[in-house]
Amino acid sequence: MSKKIEDNLQANSSFRASIKELRPVWPHKSDTPDISIADKQESTDWEALASLQEKVASLQQELLDLVGEHDHLRYVICVNIENDYMLKMGYLEVKAFELQLTFSRMRREISLIQACINRGEPVQPTVIQERLEAEFASFQAKLTEQLNQLDRALGRAKAESLSEEEAKELKQLYRQLIKAWHPDMNPNLGPEYAQLFERAVQAYRNGDLVTMRILAVIQGGQDPEVNREESDSLSYWQTKFEETKDLIANYQERIASIRQSYPYLYIEILEDDERLLERRQEYEELIQQYEANIVSYRQRLDSLYKMARQGGGRDE
Repeated sequence: MSKKIEDNLQANSSFRASIKELRPVWPHKSDTPDISIADKQESTDWEALASLQEKVASLQQELLDLVGEHDHLRYVICVNIENDYMLKMGYLEVKAFELQLTFSRMRREISLIQACINRGEPVQPTVIQERLEAEFASFQAKLTEQLNQLDRALGRAKAESLSEEEAKELKQLYRQLIKAWHPDMNPNLGPEYAQLFERAVQAYRNGDLVTMRILAVIQGGQDPEVNREESDSLSYWQTKFEETKDLIANYQERIASIRQSYPYLYIEILEDDERLLERRQEYEELIQQYEANIVSYRQRLDSLYKMARQGGGRDE
């Protein structure tokens, strides 16, 4: 063998040896590496994590839809139903309640005066009125609230309403702010964001597109994901999954409750002219009855006070 060939063989042998040293050592004799059990487990964990994150994202989209539906139902549809009902029937209901309060208070006043006369005690109008004020305070507060509610309905009726395009924009901007600032969508946000979202709710309720636009500029269209605490832990995302499912169930219950209570149920009356007319007639008859009874009770009160004066039992 020539010197040149011998040198080449030695060089090739050294080269093969160096390559062998660089080659990773596998637990099997075969030169083809196998995936270790740990690698398989890690791959499975990442697949499970990605799947769980995808499920959470889907549930959060469903939650966003439900929050938007709930707030639109509560702050727009129910408000419109209530306004419509108050304008068509509310004035009669308020009048009937006001007369009922007057009638009940006069009946109680008669009872108190008669009790004083029967016991031979002096009739003290000031004391009686103070007692009546205390006993009927909650009813008076309810009447005041009904009057305020009627005033609000009248005010909204006079206010300029949004166009269809503006109403659509208001709803879209509010949905954007729900995604970014709603505490159920972003539980880790600070209290300053809760205050901003409360302003968004008020703007949505009032149809205040100008304020909603300003809040949307403040929010800046940023992805709310940057405000959330993230983790690669399966347990974290499993908890997130369960929490989101619970929130979805909660909002589904709240939506169902709204649809089964006042004022949403009044939509059936408002859409039926015959039922609306019947209800109006019922209240008109009730008002007439209260007015007649009040006249009778006023005469009875005058008679009792006259009796007390003649008996010398009344303190002026």
